[in-house]
Amino acid sequence: MPEGTPDKMSKSIKYVAMVMLLLLMGNPCRSDTPPEVVAQGKRATALLEIKSKKTTGTAFCISAAGYFVTSYHLLQEASPENPTLVLDPGEKHPRILEATVVRTDKDADLALLRVEEKKALTPLELGDSDNLIETQSVIAFGYPFGRDLATGKDDLPEVTVNLGQITALRKSQGLLQHIQLDAKLHPGDSGGPLLNEKGQVIGIIGPEVPNTDFHLATPVGRLKAFLDRPEITLTPTNMPFSQATKAQDFHIGLTWFHKSEGAITVTLMAGEENGGERHWTVPLSRAGDYRTKLTLLSPRGGSALLRLTVKTKMDLLTCQVRDHPVTVGHRTIRLSDIQRIELGDRPTAWLVREDPLHEKTSGLDALQATVNGLPATLDLSKADQIVVEEIDPRPNSLPWRVTITQQGHVTGELSGNFVFENTSLPAKRGMILIAAGGTATMTGKFDNGLANRPEDVRRYILNVAVFFMGGRRGRCLIYSDNGVFGDFFRETLQQAGYTVVHDIHPKSLDEYDVVFTGGSLYVDRSALVPYVQRGGKVYLAGGCGQEGPYWADFLRPFGLSIGPDTYMRGADSTPETVRNFGAHSLLQGVNELIFQGISPIHLLPGEWPHVHILVTLRDVNLWAAYIGDPFGI
Repeated sequence: MPEGTPDKMSKSIKYVAMVMLLLLMGNPCRSDTPPEVVAQGKRATALLEIKSKKTTGTAFCISAAGYFVTSYHLLQEASPENPTLVLDPGEKHPRILEATVVRTDKDADLALLRVEEKKALTPLELGDSDNLIETQSVIAFGYPFGRDLATGKDDLPEVTVNLGQITALRKSQGLLQHIQLDAKLHPGDSGGPLLNEKGQVIGIIGPEVPNTDFHLATPVGRLKAFLDRPEITLTPTNMPFSQATKAQDFHIGLTWFHKSEGAITVTLMAGEENGGERHWTVPLSRAGDYRTKLTLLSPRGGSALLRLTVKTKMDLLTCQVRDHPVTVGHRTIRLSDIQRIELGDRPTAWLVREDPLHEKTSGLDALQATVNGLPATLDLSKADQIVVEEIDPRPNSLPWRVTITQQGHVTGELSGNFVFENTSLPAKRGMILIAAGGTATMTGKFDNGLANRPEDVRRYILNVAVFFMGGRRGRCLIYSDNGVFGDFFRETLQQAGYTVVHDIHPKSLDEYDVVFTGGSLYVDRSALVPYVQRGGKVYLAGGCGQEGPYWADFLRPFGLSIGPDTYMRGADSTPETVRNFGAHSLLQGVNELIFQGISPIHLLPGEWPHVHILVTLRDVNLWAAYIGDPFGI
C-alpha cells in the first residue's frame, strides 16, 4: 500500500462519521408518520447536480408533464450547464434526467425545471400555507452533502427524510414570507419538499440561516403565485428551410399547476416575410395538447438570385447570377450553399452549413451573369476569391407568439422565433452591433417603476442572436459583470438552444460565435479589435455618457464612437418608453422598449463603407452595425 494511504483512509472515515453524527442529531421520521407519505415523497424527490460547478441540491416533481421545482440560488451561478436530476438514486435502477430551466424567481428563491422524459413520474400535491401554525409537524426530504453520503465511490446517495416542527412564521405586512424550522437540515437539502402529514407540499427548503441552528423554507403560497400562469411549449420551432415551405404539424403543450376555470382559447401568431402577421386559433387535441397544421413560408419558384463579389490581383468585380451547381473536388454543390471560394494556391470552398472543403472548384469558366445591368458570360476560374451572397435571401427566422385567453383575459403568453436551418448565410465577416444603452435587454424596474415587457425583451434578444448567427445555435460569451446581461438574458438564449458562458477572464474569444459586452470596466478591450478583424462578432451595450471614452479604442478602428453626450437623461433621469422603431429585422415583433440614460452612436469623420446606422429616432442613432469586408478574414 502506498505511503500515506492509511492516513487518507482515516481522514475519510472520520469525515463520514462526522456527517453521520450530524444527521443522527436531526429528528428521524417517527413511526406514526404515514408510510405512504414517506414513500411518495422519496419517489418524487430528486438529487440535483451541476457537475461543472460541483453544485448539489434537491428538487421535486410537481407535474407528471415533466416539471420539477428547486431553489433558485442553486442555479444562480450555474451557467451555462443545465442541471441533472437523479430519481431513485442508490436503488438498482436510478433514473438520470437532463433538465432545462424554464422559469425563475430570485426574490422567492424558486426555479421551475422541465425534463423531456416523463415516464412514471410521481408528482406531489401542493397544499396550503395559509393555515400553518407554530409547533406543527413537518417532513423534509433532501440530499444533504450530495454524494458524500453515498455508500461507495461510484454509488449515489439515498434520500434523507427528517421530521421537524415549525418554530416561527415570518411575515411581512401580514403576508407569510418564510417558514422557520427546527429540523436539522444541511447543505444539499435546499430545494427539497417540506410536507405535512397528508403528504402535501407546504414549503420548499431554503439555505441555512448563518450563525443559527435553524432553516427557513419558502411557503407553498409563494410557489403557487410563482406557478399562477400556465407553462407553454411550442414544437417545432427549429426546422430545415425545405420543411418550412410545406404544411406541417405544430404542437402547443399547456400545463396548468392549478385547476383552471373557464373556456380556454389558444392562439398562435406567426410573422410573414413582408413584416405582417398571421393568426390561428389552435384546436384542442387532448387534455393540455393543442395541434394544428400550418405552412410558414410560401414556396419560391425558380433559382435564387446571387451576388458574386469577385477579387482578382488587379480588380474587384460585382455581378449577379442565378443559382446553379458547381463542382468542388468530386462533389456537386449549388453556389447558394457556398459562402466563399478561394482559387489560389490553396483552393478552398467555405460552405454555409458544413466544414470547408479544401478542394478546387470548377464550373466557373462560363457563367451567365449580369454586370451593371447588362448580360455577360464570365470566366471566373482564374479569380483569387469569390464571395457568394443571396440578393433576396429567405428569412433565417420569423417571430411567433402563443397567447392563452380565458374569459376574455390573457392568462399566459410565450414568444420566440421560428428558426430555419439551411438558409444561406452571409460570408464570414467581423461584425459589431451597438445598442445605445443597455436597457433593451433588461426586465427589471427602472427609476420611475416602469419595466420592459418580458415578451418584448425576449423577442429582441432572439432577434439579436439571429442577426449574428442566422439559424445556427452557436456559442455566446457574456463578457461583462453588468446587469444588462442578467438571468433573463441568459435563460432566453439557453431555452432557445444557444450555449451561454459568463466569464470576464476567458482564455480565448475565438471559441465563441458572439461576445456580449458593455457596462463593465474590467474586460480586456484590446482583445476585441483583433477578434472582430478575424471574423468575430460583438454586441456592445453602449451605456450612459461616461462610458464613451472607455470604448473609444475598441470602436475607433471601425469608424464608430458612443457619447460622450447623453440622451434621455434629465435631472430626474426619467425613463422613456419608445415605440415605432421602424421595420428593421432587429426589432421585428418588438412593440416597445424603455430607454434611460443612453449614449447616442456617432460616425467618425471620413468614409466608412462598412458602417450602417440601423435605427434612428428623433435624429438620435439608437442602433448601428459594423459589417466587415468579407475578404478581410
